[in-house]
Amino acid sequence: MWLRELSLSQQLLSMVFLFIMIFAMFVIIFLSPSIERFTEAEMYNRLHSAQESLILYADQNPGQSLDFVQTDGAISAYLFDHEKNTFTVIYGSKMDQTLKERLKTNANAPYSGTMDSYYTPEAQLDGTNTPGDNIVLYSKTLLNDGRELITVMSNAAQQRLRDSLINGVVLLNVSFVIGFMVMLLIWVTTLILPLSQIKYYIAKIKNEEDAELAVKRNDEIGEVADALRDMNAQLKKQNREKEEMIQNISHDLKTPIATIKSYGES
Repeated sequence: MWLRELSLSQQLLSMVFLFIMIFAMFVIIFLSPSIERFTEAEMYNRLHSAQESLILYADQNPGQSLDFVQTDGAISAYLFDHEKNTFTVIYGSKMDQTLKERLKTNANAPYSGTMDSYYTPEAQLDGTNTPGDNIVLYSKTLLNDGRELITVMSNAAQQRLRDSLINGVVLLNVSFVIGFMVMLLIWVTTLILPLSQIKYYIAKIKNEEDAELAVKRNDEIGEVADALRDMNAQLKKQNREKEEMIQNISHDLKTPIATIKSYGES
């Protein structure tokens, strides 16, 4: 395996890079659809929130006009009177003709509560794009007096919100990856540093130089360090015993030689 040809630090860094690549592919393949669904749900939630105060006022004052100050520039609100077949702008921009025709066509379709849908303004189709490129989300609620309350989020506002949410998700993922990388690098350092100290310690022993190994851990690296310290202690003990034995032999040899020499001189 090619990893075995690399040093330990290179192997660990390669594994980190491989993890990042796998994580990026996971985000692209699996999380992108989820992000899109979450974004769409958040947009509809904002449309529903814009309707709440309008619905409360309309239920308390049936049949009356709704004069509200625009609170969200991204959203427009309208009233559709089925009996009069008229549209009234509560706040925001003028209603798109495509949406008007759609609402008129579906005016008699039964529903209750709130219905979420979308459409593509025909004016935005110029032949270079598809209907999916300019989808406009809207939500409609049937009021107690029979009128419909419609809130619409423009394509530009949707894109801004989508970009904001996606950027937030991307930033969160990038922060996670960076934090994970920092933790891995710290972990790698805790492995590489004691191994470097052990390597230096072995080189000193090989050159018969005094050395101290300050690695004290409770894992396998610590066990190796303890074994090396014990081995060095045994080597020193053996060297001392060998030196003592040589000195004793030398002394024992010197004594008879000196005696013979003295007899010869006399």
